[in-house]
Order: sequence, then C-alpha cells, then structure tokens
Amino acid sequence: TGAVDGVWDQRSKQGFCIWRELTGRDINRDVPDLSEQSAIVETTKLTLDREFIVGVNINKACQSAVWVKDATKQNFEIFYVSTGTEPGGTDVGTWSITWRVNRWYESVQIPDGWMYKPMFFAYKGQALHGSEKDSLVHWHPASHGCVRMLHKDIEKLWAGGFSGGDIVTGK
Repeated sequence: TGAVDGVWDQRSKQGFCIWRELTGRDINRDVPDLSEQSAIVETTKLTLDREFIVGVNINKACQSAVWVKDATKQNFEIFYVSTGTEPGGTDVGTWSITWRVNRWYESVQIPDGWMYKPMFFAYKGQALHGSEKDSLVHWHPASHGCVRMLHKDIEKLWAGGFSGGDIVTGK
C-alpha cells in the first residue's frame, strides 16, 4: 500500500478499501478507526467470500482487481488497477475474454492510445492491459474505459494462463 512511513496517502487508503472488501466490511477509503487498525494488524490470512468468481474480479470503488485462480478461492492475487472515468467508465457486469494481443497494440478508438498485451472482454472494446507507463495506473479512475494494470501484473495474467473464455467481472 506504499512506503512504511506513517503517512496514510491515497495508495494507503486504496489498500484499506481492498482490505475491507476482502474481509467482508463496508467498502470505503476512510482512514481506519482504532478497532479497524487492530483488525488490520491481527489479519494473518485473507479468505474470499462467495461473491468472488474464478477469474478477474474488478472493484471500481477500490480500483483493484482480484484474480481468483481456482474454485477453492485459496489461490488468488490482488492488483492495483485504474478503471475508466465517467461518463462511460468501465462497464459493470460479467464477461469473458474474447481475444488477446500478445504485444503492444494501438487502440482503434483512442488514437495513439497504446495498450500493452490487451485482453479484451466487453462489447465496447474494453480490455485488461498494461499502459504506456506504469505511472498511469493511478489510485483513481483515469482510463477511457479499459482496466489499466501494471506491466508486471498483466504479465502474471499471461504467464498464468488467463486466456480466451476466462471470466472478468466488474462492480
């Protein structure tokens, strides 16, 4: 969630939001109160609830994605993402990956909008992809609708076999 420096910045607040989602609490980016601070320190293992599906679960409020790798829900990874700004934004719903491009790819809709290894999932051409620079994966919505990911994280999806037909869900 950032440097261990005693400063709770926007990335820290994003981390609190993700922790709340994964521990079944009300999702928000507030600084934790004393009881939540204790609960954070006492958390030794995160367990996903039944709402998570096998696939990539996008949370627009937290600007996060949880990749659930199998039905046990014990094997998962958490990623920072940057979803689309309003109006329009990243769609809410459930889709499957329809096609992937294993290289840099220029957006058809956004001239000079380069995507790193995109995996397209929504009918409007939305995709999971690395962006031109990792610094464009903000703690807030910043894309035209796609889900921006760090290069190392999109590489994990590719290396882990996330592929055509795999599920993407967004809320």
